Amino acid sequence: MVGLLIKRRAFANAFILAMLIISLYPSFGSNMVKAKGAGGVTYVTVPAELSRVLYGFWPYWTSGSYSPDWTEVTHVAFFDIPVSSDGSIDTSHMGDYYYSVRDEAHSHGARVLLTFTCFDHDAQDRVLAYHKVALVRNIVSAVEEYGADGAVIDFEFIRSTNSLTGKLNSYYVEWFFNYLHDELKKVNPKYEVAVAVTGSVEDVFRNSRLARYLDYVFLMGYDYHWAGAPNTGAVAPFDDPNQFDVLDSIGILLNYYPREKIVLGAPLYGYDWPASSTSPGASTLGSGKAVLVKYAVPNARKYGRHWDGSSHSPYYYYKGSDGHWHQCWYDDDQSIGIKFDYANRAGLAGGGFWALGYEGTSDVWTSIWETVNWSLAVPRGLRVTEGDDGMGYSIGSHSGFSPAGTGEVDVRVSNPGDESAGTALAAVLLPVGAGGKVKAYGWGFSDATVPAGSTTTVSVRVRVLGGIGAGTYNLTVYRIWDGLNRSEVRATPVAWTLVDVSPRFSYSISVPQVVTEGSRFEVNVTVSNAGDPVIHNVTVALSLPGELSTDNPPEESIAYLDPATDHLLYGLGVNHTFSWNVTATAPGLGVLEVTIHTDDGGSVTVSRQISVQPKNPPRVVINEIMYWPAQGDDGYGEWVELYNPNDFDVDVSGWWLGSGSGGYTFPMGTVIPSKGFLVVAKDSDWLISRYSTEPRFDGSAVYGNASFVLDDGGGSVSLKSAGGTVVESVTYSPSWGGNGDGKSIERKDPAGDSNDPSNWAESAVDGGTPTYQNSVAVPFFGGLWMVSLAIIAALTLYRRR
Repeated sequence: MVGLLIKRRAFANAFILAMLIISLYPSFGSNMVKAKGAGGVTYVTVPAELSRVLYGFWPYWTSGSYSPDWTEVTHVAFFDIPVSSDGSIDTSHMGDYYYSVRDEAHSHGARVLLTFTCFDHDAQDRVLAYHKVALVRNIVSAVEEYGADGAVIDFEFIRSTNSLTGKLNSYYVEWFFNYLHDELKKVNPKYEVAVAVTGSVEDVFRNSRLARYLDYVFLMGYDYHWAGAPNTGAVAPFDDPNQFDVLDSIGILLNYYPREKIVLGAPLYGYDWPASSTSPGASTLGSGKAVLVKYAVPNARKYGRHWDGSSHSPYYYYKGSDGHWHQCWYDDDQSIGIKFDYANRAGLAGGGFWALGYEGTSDVWTSIWETVNWSLAVPRGLRVTEGDDGMGYSIGSHSGFSPAGTGEVDVRVSNPGDESAGTALAAVLLPVGAGGKVKAYGWGFSDATVPAGSTTTVSVRVRVLGGIGAGTYNLTVYRIWDGLNRSEVRATPVAWTLVDVSPRFSYSISVPQVVTEGSRFEVNVTVSNAGDPVIHNVTVALSLPGELSTDNPPEESIAYLDPATDHLLYGLGVNHTFSWNVTATAPGLGVLEVTIHTDDGGSVTVSRQISVQPKNPPRVVINEIMYWPAQGDDGYGEWVELYNPNDFDVDVSGWWLGSGSGGYTFPMGTVIPSKGFLVVAKDSDWLISRYSTEPRFDGSAVYGNASFVLDDGGGSVSLKSAGGTVVESVTYSPSWGGNGDGKSIERKDPAGDSNDPSNWAESAVDGGTPTYQNSVAVPFFGGLWMVSLAIIAALTLYRRR
């Protein structure tokens, strides 16, 4: 699966495909609109529909007159609400301007999220270690108060190890997003949680479990060359064999997150560096200055736009007033389109921008949003400008193409001017059927620089996308990326053999998270067409862990898919569900994998964790209860400790611990190790902070936050399996100890009766012993005691002899 996404030199070509085929399906003649423009230019426009998300960060300092193309925007991330080290938030930017942005976005059907930021590493460490609960509560309150649709977390370059606790920040980050997800969804299931991740993909975000709690992962696909970079180069390099780039970042993310949750963020800015020369990669002579794309594009027209074929990025250079050469690298409609078309065809969630407003409101605005339309849209429309760009073109002879559907078209390009000029050519096939409807299409792309006064032959390699058989059709060649001008060069009939289009598919998987040993259940995989004409030979393979088995064949296939002819046709929403009857044969925590493959739509492998619980749940005991914390801690200092006395680990996924007032359900993958402890806290952040200096304390064994209230006058605590079986129950009393002095009640012997008052005693230490051995326990839970008795008995027998 990931192999399909690694660097390929053809990705630039894919962008042209997106721009050209958008117009060609499903209708051309019936939807064509013609109007005469200035200078005899003809515009042909067919509407398009966005099929991916477009995630735009909207800074609070953006001009009040700015407005994006609302037909393309699906998500607005309003920037920003700074976060302090104690978990408090600064909402001073949330004024009337925010409400105007929110209301306009909502009126166009876009979702609005609040962006919470923290860029200070020490503050990040403190809030993650000690104030996660406070921060989550403040985020939830802000989302509700400001009528938003969710939250984006932008904590950049988080340290791998927390400087205050010495523990891995990945633990704290996972706990934070788990709690944030649960609390937001509890208020409104439609609230969304997203995170912004830098191109380096910090260690704390290389965690597949985070995918459970995130709706989107926004890759900040920029600053690969930053203001202080030692050399000039692309801010957002793509498919570059010579450096770490956007594709590398996506490759990392795909190891941890489903592709449908990844948003590829692109920059609407660049950097202008003083440089030692005009060559790409030249040494910088000082810090770069940020240049917004609304200024960079006009500057490139003034100084001369250059294209770096390695990084697929534009740049320009000029002699500065400081006497040094300057290079400015930025992104424009061409480089952004290449990235967004990749995002579309790779099945990512979509694209995004930092930051809305940086494209201005003039022709640059138009080119950027047209690119969004072409590269992220369902194939529905193309704008073509027919006009003269001052260069000469002629198409060389060719004899058609093989059934493989590829071949070369030679185009001779002459430049009568006195300066070198760049040219980018694309060829497209337009076989038009009855009623003016396009039945199939082909595409190709190449670019070149034509020296002044010379002629260059550009070979355009063409691949056919369609399925109507051989025939004579119109082959049209376009000159593109001449500002906003995409001009038709010429059209001529050519014999062409057509092959099938490369479609995309979507899928959904239905599988329970927790099942009981011996039970039978269904795994259902539904595959749908996500936007192109036909999907052929859909195969779904099910790979089961050792805890599961099925009587069905591991692979199921269909040749085609639709209601009438078993084809999966574009635009009909047709789908097919593959089903397996599965038996849970043995207890354990395993990973089920589903692989979906099509002959012409790509492949994907998806994992789902599943817990098989034994028919008779293993014994886990309630080992310690803090029902009456020290004065002042009563609102959040309650907790219950569990102990696994078995010689094997116990999976407690889906188990419930609580009292009549509420409780806590353990998430998937929760395991208590053999002879290990687990604590459920009313406020886990508080508990971790309170005991962080105790060397025996293990914060990773703390779960929460629980909704129970442990009665100071006595009460009951129960532990139930995922199937509802009562595993353990304790009815405690203040007479057992721990009544108001900040000490817990501890179990002496886990093998003893849970409700025997003589098996419980007040902790010998203040605050109890969460996650480690009880202070009043029979030494080593009876093991050492039994050894001692055996030694005494042996000595007695020896003396008698």
